[in-house]
Amino acid sequence: MLESRTPEEKNNINIISKPEETWKEVLNIDTKENKFDKIIDEASSKFGVPRELIKAVIKAESNFNPIAISPKNAMGLMQLIPSTAKEMGVEDVFDPYQNIIGGTKYLKMLLDRYNGNLFLALSAYNAGPDRVDKTGGIPNIEETQNYVDRVLKFYKEYSQKSK
Repeated sequence: MLESRTPEEKNNINIISKPEETWKEVLNIDTKENKFDKIIDEASSKFGVPRELIKAVIKAESNFNPIAISPKNAMGLMQLIPSTAKEMGVEDVFDPYQNIIGGTKYLKMLLDRYNGNLFLALSAYNAGPDRVDKTGGIPNIEETQNYVDRVLKFYKEYSQKSK
């Protein structure tokens, strides 16, 4: 059952402690995605990356779980691997501010590297720029292709909500 869940769902297993609580209350569905808006707005302004794109990456990477850790040792909201975190100046990957600023800085670097090509930048964010450079496009990796599709879906949803 757990295997059929999306990566962002796997990072958020919560237990209802009181029977009268609803899943919505326990998961704070209405507020979870807005909890980091001030940091996201600052990162968006600082690096010129659309706030909706930053939110979409966070949703796909960690489902807004600041202490998420992937099997590949990516950590925090934007799932930074240790070497990328260090390169972006992030000392505490579990600090939402540092993680969002560092993750957005990295995303901006990739967008610049691929001349604003969102497909390539997102592929590189997921699979690494070396793989994208080697293939000259989106790597033929199912996980990466699904990741790009998920981020773009969330980006579209957040963009429509902000209108």
